[in-house]
Amino acid sequence: MKDERITAPMNNFLRDILDQPHSLGEAFQSYITADNLKKIKAIADEDFDEIVFAGMGSSHDACFGASIYLSQHGCKTRVYSAGQLLHYESTLINQRTLLVLVSQSGESGEIVKLISKIPPECKVVAITNNLQSTLGSRGDYPFLLKVAPEESVSTRTYVSSLILLNLLAKGIAGNLDETAIQEVNDILSKMGKLIFDYQILQKQLNDFLQMPPYLVLLGRGFSYSSIFAGGLFIKEVAKYPSISLDSAEFRHGPLEMVDVDFSGIIFAPQGPTFDLNYKLAKDIMDKGGKVVFITNGVQIDSAKLILPVQLESCEEMLMPIMDIVPIQLIANHLAEGKGYEPGKFRWSSKITAME
Repeated sequence: MKDERITAPMNNFLRDILDQPHSLGEAFQSYITADNLKKIKAIADEDFDEIVFAGMGSSHDACFGASIYLSQHGCKTRVYSAGQLLHYESTLINQRTLLVLVSQSGESGEIVKLISKIPPECKVVAITNNLQSTLGSRGDYPFLLKVAPEESVSTRTYVSSLILLNLLAKGIAGNLDETAIQEVNDILSKMGKLIFDYQILQKQLNDFLQMPPYLVLLGRGFSYSSIFAGGLFIKEVAKYPSISLDSAEFRHGPLEMVDVDFSGIIFAPQGPTFDLNYKLAKDIMDKGGKVVFITNGVQIDSAKLILPVQLESCEEMLMPIMDIVPIQLIANHLAEGKGYEPGKFRWSSKITAME
């Protein structure tokens, strides 16, 4: 059911956040049609040496989880910014490459140029919200995101890319069964519950963070999508400085940033590095810094300088579908605090056709 609060006075970005469970639920049903599942099976049956994922902005960031999952299941994979792939490493693409390109518009400048450069024999999986676009037309295996375009910065188009990439990765690995499909359906239901109570979470985040000088987003593994896309959204939505770093790399020098002005966000899904992420949060607190600790792991106690954001349990790979919501709310708060209309572009646009 569509959230009736969307009709209340609010900015377009917040309206897009609240609409996500409804619009993503409808889109998800289109992803699991017999035709799409047959298409995913055909991709899995292809004979290729390597899978290369590429996109720009949050479309690039959405690819990390699928790549990690496939690597864990015996596939050779890489993730690239489409601009890097276009100008420096396009020679690695050949007829034995499965190229997965993600672009919401299908017309990003780097994607369009890359398409003109790759061998015609190279099989392309096209994930886009416009099948008539340059990307959609080139795709040997096109998939439609099928969500309404946002009026501001990406919300549902980013999350829909995560969902499709999850289905694709599990299909290629031979693990796209009824259980995998139900798990995605369940995570969308959990996202709906989280967003239904967004005003409580928004106030907790606002009161804890206030207006920090900058934000540092930290995570590992499947959380790469969240730290990089989240950092991008904070910059885009709020015109606010943010830094996205691997949690392990943070200890190798950047830890020196921590003092009473430090505010960090740590993504800590239940998984092999939960304890390491929690230890990092406590170490930052001991040095005077603040941490928003986003987790679906064991419940931790609030502390003066640690705000736990406890999400419902889910597979680690699926966590970025849900844990981006607190970041969206933080970006909304920071933009309003600076007097900006959240998500309204000043120098950029939804479609970046120029390099």
